[in-house]
Amino acid sequence: MKYKITNDVTENISDDLLHKLLNSRGVDDVDHLMNVSERDVHNFNLLDNIIIGCEGYISHIQNGNNVVIVQDSDYDGVSSTSLLYLYTSKNLKYKCDLIVHENKEHGINFEEIKKYGINKIDLLVLPDAGTSDIKQMNQILEVNPNIQFLVLDHHKPTLKKGETIECFLNRNPALIINPETSNYPNHSLSGCAVVYKFCQCLDSFLKINDADNYLDLVATSLIADSMDLRDYESRYLTIKGLQMLDEDSARISRGEDILGNRFLRTIIDSKKERDLKHLTIKSIGWGLAPIINGTIRMGTMEQKTDMVKGFCNIDDGEQRYHQPRRPNGSPKDSPKPDPIPITFLEYVLKQCTSAKSKQDGLVKKYYALLKQRIEDKNLLDNKVLMVDSTDIIPEKTLSGLVANKLSDDYKRPVITLKKRNGSQYGGSGRNYDKSPIKSLRELINDTGLAKSSGHDNANGIFCEKRNLVPLRDYLNEQLKDLVFEDVYHVDYEIPIGRLRKKDVMAVGRLAHLWGNGLPEPLFAITNVNLSVGDISLIGSNKNMLKFKKGDHDFIKYYSGSEELDKMCMRTKKGFGKSPSRITLDLICKMEINEWDNGFEVREYPQLIIVDYNVKEAKKALF
Repeated sequence: MKYKITNDVTENISDDLLHKLLNSRGVDDVDHLMNVSERDVHNFNLLDNIIIGCEGYISHIQNGNNVVIVQDSDYDGVSSTSLLYLYTSKNLKYKCDLIVHENKEHGINFEEIKKYGINKIDLLVLPDAGTSDIKQMNQILEVNPNIQFLVLDHHKPTLKKGETIECFLNRNPALIINPETSNYPNHSLSGCAVVYKFCQCLDSFLKINDADNYLDLVATSLIADSMDLRDYESRYLTIKGLQMLDEDSARISRGEDILGNRFLRTIIDSKKERDLKHLTIKSIGWGLAPIINGTIRMGTMEQKTDMVKGFCNIDDGEQRYHQPRRPNGSPKDSPKPDPIPITFLEYVLKQCTSAKSKQDGLVKKYYALLKQRIEDKNLLDNKVLMVDSTDIIPEKTLSGLVANKLSDDYKRPVITLKKRNGSQYGGSGRNYDKSPIKSLRELINDTGLAKSSGHDNANGIFCEKRNLVPLRDYLNEQLKDLVFEDVYHVDYEIPIGRLRKKDVMAVGRLAHLWGNGLPEPLFAITNVNLSVGDISLIGSNKNMLKFKKGDHDFIKYYSGSEELDKMCMRTKKGFGKSPSRITLDLICKMEINEWDNGFEVREYPQLIIVDYNVKEAKKALF
């Protein structure tokens, strides 16, 4: 374990804490970021084509034309589709048809449009996708020359070498509303936030004010799609959306109807005791979006369709049932409990949770198999780790998740590849979070040997078979002087004797700030000398490691007996013996934990262990 220190170790960390932490994360105007307001929201008119797009959208609906929305395959795509669908059905009294992707893919799938009926569509709307789908649009136009395309996207266009945005737009058959093709000041909008802007424009045509009623979807999409929340507008929209979710929690406690999305609320309420107890950028990113994305990757077509219906408040009215498990300790041959009726949204949530669990199990399995292949074939000699997963990962929807785990493990960019046909491979690229490479997507495209699309450091990749080895060699040459280090960038180094309870509490009170461009603070807590008998595993499953030093509780989640032995320096060769005392240097996060004794909620600080070095403590000489 290595670390580098951002701030002077001689400083007291609580002195001007907020400014120091945010300045080190690239925030120049801390006061502005902490006091964003409606003044930071840019006028929707700054998005090219938005007026024409709204006029055309309203005209199609008023003329009774068939408007079809293609739901893109991630949380941002689901929230974008549901916002537009809900707004349109409420304010224009029109229910659009929806096309849900059978697999996890983005943009137009020609075969799916063909199956729906190309000649039946007058306007095809693509929220959170479609900017570069020129080939697919031209295929559709060959069948139905009168169809129109409306793109409400935020992804960068895929330009030909040397091509300008103007030339790209001139050869594009769609009407594109996208900050990346406009002079819009904020390039950190999600797809759902672009749809929100579109609905703000519709508000102006309809002389109403309804778009803000969907800010819960906008905020969660900005978080889930990893948009940079150092941008003032995006941060303001996120804060307003999270406030809306908090207000709905208060409304429920008062027995009132909620204002926001009902399925979103169903998910939050199911996790309110733990993962979503506090609605922050971090908790939404870890506790909400993965459920939806897991369903998109591993759910059946029926489960995915039901999930979209849940977000769009489309209930077919059919009674749903849940089969409870047998009570713990029941014989295997004992009869199952009777199924119990549940609401449609509760049923959908159970299906989503089941799909997510299935995904997690498969990712763990494929990760272990690919790790073995990497080591067997000595692939770690390469700067960018490229590995063939054709015979290991049958579901292409899981390639990115496995690549992400491998990147975290090997501390370098990873590309997992699968054979698509005889001459082409496709796959997913993921960059290491401490990598000096700013954009893996641009790096790959600049080689001219492969194509990459999507986000800067989480992208899809296509490469001809003949270019795989040249691509690997080119990247090795280009990055030969680059060193990938597993180094933690800590904000402060604090010897245990100087660690103050009030400092931990001060950091813990900033939990709502971190995520999406503002990494959570890390601290090196050094020279922690303690008896190995003070370290224990706690929890009903004995999966949490804990010890106390002075006034401070230290916790390491997802631990077990092996982790306990490692920290205690206990070895099997020594018949389980360990030194009586050890010294730890720890990388930690600082949090505030809450304890409700039934009369009041008390707060106390705790330090969450991320990593550590351990050595036998030196014996005192006197």
